[in-house]
Amino acid sequence: MTTEKPQSSAQIVSTETIRPGQSPLSLLVRVLLVVSLFGCIALLLFDFFPTVLAFLTHGPVSALPLLLVGLAYLFLQFLVRPRPIELLKRVMLASAFILWGIDQLLPSGPAATTLGDIVIVLYIVDLALMMRDALLARKSGV
Repeated sequence: MTTEKPQSSAQIVSTETIRPGQSPLSLLVRVLLVVSLFGCIALLLFDFFPTVLAFLTHGPVSALPLLLVGLAYLFLQFLVRPRPIELLKRVMLASAFILWGIDQLLPSGPAATTLGDIVIVLYIVDLALMMRDALLARKSGV
């Protein structure tokens, strides 16, 4: 009779028991993404058929999909584990969405304006980096 040593929780929940795409974090990313897409539908319903969601104000309706997709994209990085520079760009993009969502909830004023300006800077820097990468890839023939 052999005695087995006790398994740690890391051994019990191994990559063999949770297949890629089935981890709790993966499920969370998928749920956040799907709910954000439904939030987009709600946003358009709010705009084109305002009586359907008349009990809500525009701020939360527009903030929800931005916050959720930003969080989903941020959490996705833990699953895909990009290179450090790529991670920086992706975190910057996720942050832009999250901050834009927060901005939707703020009352008009200096704080909302400044936060909106930060979001603009994040999007411009992210797009500039993407364009730089595309130009470098084109130049090197990749």
